[in-house]
Amino acid sequence: TSTTRKYGGTGLGLVLSRHFCRMMGGDIAVNSTAGEGSTFTVFIPTKVMPQTGEHTQPEPPPVWRDLGHMPLLAEATDNSETLLPPSRTRLLVIDDDTAIRELLCRQLAKEGFEIFSAHCGSKGLEMARDLQPDAVLLDILMPGADGWVILGHFKKDERLRNIPVILVSMLDERHTGFALGASEYITKPVEKSQLLAVIQRVLQQNPAAPILVVEDDADLRSMVLRILSKEGWPTTAACNGKEALQAIHQTAPSLVLLDLMMPEMDGFEFLAEMRLHAQWQDIPVIVLTAMELNAEDRQRLSTGAQQILRKGANSTPDLLATIRKTIRNYKLAADT
Repeated sequence: TSTTRKYGGTGLGLVLSRHFCRMMGGDIAVNSTAGEGSTFTVFIPTKVMPQTGEHTQPEPPPVWRDLGHMPLLAEATDNSETLLPPSRTRLLVIDDDTAIRELLCRQLAKEGFEIFSAHCGSKGLEMARDLQPDAVLLDILMPGADGWVILGHFKKDERLRNIPVILVSMLDERHTGFALGASEYITKPVEKSQLLAVIQRVLQQNPAAPILVVEDDADLRSMVLRILSKEGWPTTAACNGKEALQAIHQTAPSLVLLDLMMPEMDGFEFLAEMRLHAQWQDIPVIVLTAMELNAEDRQRLSTGAQQILRKGANSTPDLLATIRKTIRNYKLAADT
């Protein structure tokens, strides 16, 4: 019933074996023919020499810290510095693999985080409700309720939906992860420096600035506000371009969802006016419209909007994934 038996291994056994051989001054060679098979030859010296430079095979640099565990968390190979986490920052690790779970917890605890762990999704949900962690690291391939199911529970539960979830998995399903509400996605094996950078980015991702919804249709506006609020985003709304400008004057948003066909001041006029102000020029804008856009319309929007989406042509998960990606790119650009 293990994930390895169900989905296959990670391909790290050979890497481990070669590392052990090289530690003794030997190596592993392979001769492989498609359709016939592979022959692995292990070379081990009859006498293991001390590490004195007499080896013809140089000792490879270590790529993981603890050889007693599967190296799905690689040691950082660069010298870049990482910022220390805020004091009492709580992280919850949910992974059914004991070795991986313990390795992640040990590495993160050394960086100053307060670490908790769960061996299954149901236990992780229970702990998340009690602990209210600052972020969750969630594996996907778990027996019983997998990571997708658990992520869904996080987003449906009012007590949990605002907690950022980082998916850490052997599967490369980024689009699905972001569409279902993941804050970040990391594929194993992951370097420690990459993991820390992602965690820090997630902890800084909760914007205090609201998402501004500019839409004259009251029903559609209410629906979009409800969807965004359910995801934990602060929101504000305007019925037309004039109201939207007034709203931005009061509080600069983290992103604008903009309809084009509106009374008094339409989306084109609003966008042109907004971009005239230097302090608002970098605010990302996603156009959400039912209008049939011609080449001239698209040209007018090209310098002011990051995305153009057609109403009814995109599902709610697609819209949310686009919003998350746009906000993330905006914050990354602002940080650099």
